[in-house]
Amino acid sequence: MKHTIILIVILLSVKTFAQPNTEVHLVDIIYVDGKMTLSNLKNISNNQGYDNQPSFYDDNTILFSSTRNGQTDIAKYNIQTDSTSWVTNTPEGSEYSPLRIPNSDNISAIRLDTTGLQRLYLYDIKNGKSTVLIDHLKVGYHVWDTEQQLVTAVLVKDGMNLMLNYLAEGKNNTIDESIGRSLHKIPNTNLISFIHLKNGVGTVSSYDPASGEIKKLVNMPSYAQDMCWTNDGAILTPNDNAIMYNYPDDKKSGILHTFKEKEIANITRMAVSLNGKHLVLVSDGSPEIND
Repeated sequence: MKHTIILIVILLSVKTFAQPNTEVHLVDIIYVDGKMTLSNLKNISNNQGYDNQPSFYDDNTILFSSTRNGQTDIAKYNIQTDSTSWVTNTPEGSEYSPLRIPNSDNISAIRLDTTGLQRLYLYDIKNGKSTVLIDHLKVGYHVWDTEQQLVTAVLVKDGMNLMLNYLAEGKNNTIDESIGRSLHKIPNTNLISFIHLKNGVGTVSSYDPASGEIKKLVNMPSYAQDMCWTNDGAILTPNDNAIMYNYPDDKKSGILHTFKEKEIANITRMAVSLNGKHLVLVSDGSPEIND
């Protein structure tokens, strides 16, 4: 529960509070003789302030929250052209956790207004105009199941609850209580993964939105709050400047890669591209590698 409280405080910080200085990095995923390796580390944010919560819009485009004029807007990075552009410009609030909406060009993101109001919005990718998606719940994190259905981590008094949200019907069902911030689609399945928290211990579990079945997969390492999936079924978790891997099916685990301290410090959020060729990650501080 301690970890949950910390992450809620960070998410709820308005711009009058200092946010951590973080950077977004891109790295290639390469398989050599069937073994996954990482190479070609690149800082793609290069921006003083809070640059965080990246996701892949498509195999060539990364969305992330980035500091601009004392707030965070949604930035878009093109891998092929090595260029960054802005999707939103929202003086009345800051956006977090941008994701592409299935079967749509538009994106969704959490917006924390300067008034303290926190809601999930849809953003038009062409002009940045926003529309509230869920107008009565304080969504902290989310992941899409279909274009009309998503799974959310909703902030409550003592943590976060896992909810299944039906946009067309306006229904919101609580699935589990006391969960962490890392929600993901499990590749090549119709399942969603989440982290259940109990007495400070995290368990990675799967949730089937169709049947409602929840299944425990593997214990979350005590040092990590974040994870992501590779296309071949490995769970990646950060451990300071290293990335660990764990295959729940065959219980293989170990160190995938350790970055030099001058390159990366304290890795947090991560995401893998749909084609499995790229990993994007967030680290604290301002590493010396800036290109």
